[in-house]
Amino acid sequence: MMKNSVTILLSILLVSCFSTHRFKRDNDGFPIIDMSLFTLDKKMNLDNSRFLDTTALYVELVSKFSSDYIKENPMILMFHNDGFFVERSKKYFFNFIEEEEKYPGYYKGRFSLEENKIKMESFYPSTDGKTNRYKKVISDGEIHGDTISIEIFKSQHKYIKRSYEDVFK
Repeated sequence: MMKNSVTILLSILLVSCFSTHRFKRDNDGFPIIDMSLFTLDKKMNLDNSRFLDTTALYVELVSKFSSDYIKENPMILMFHNDGFFVERSKKYFFNFIEEEEKYPGYYKGRFSLEENKIKMESFYPSTDGKTNRYKKVISDGEIHGDTISIEIFKSQHKYIKRSYEDVFK
């Protein structure tokens, strides 16, 4: 009985280790993410540009974490033509630019579009942010007009397109 329990626990531990990625950290403590680990690699094209505006910001309206703080400091997505996106809160939107250039996988993710369907791929710390193990997460969503609805960690999030001026006035 004890032997079976130990075997099951070891199996679960091994499976959970295979689904995470280990990243080294630099002298400043930032993880160095190998960009080849991203699997979404399609770039924007003329067809997709009618669904997603890469000159705008997408500001979060609804999530399960909605509160006064979230309303004052919403999450913002910014998409680039090269297939990368940046996610940042309004308060910290202009911070970490140097780190973004040094460690693009940590502050950005990849996305791909098929008509109005969007997939977003990112790496998240596997436990409480104090780890060198990261899980790859691919979230699925849809774009309807100026709104992106996407499920992240089994929670619905809604973002709406806004101009820079509207967000940071």
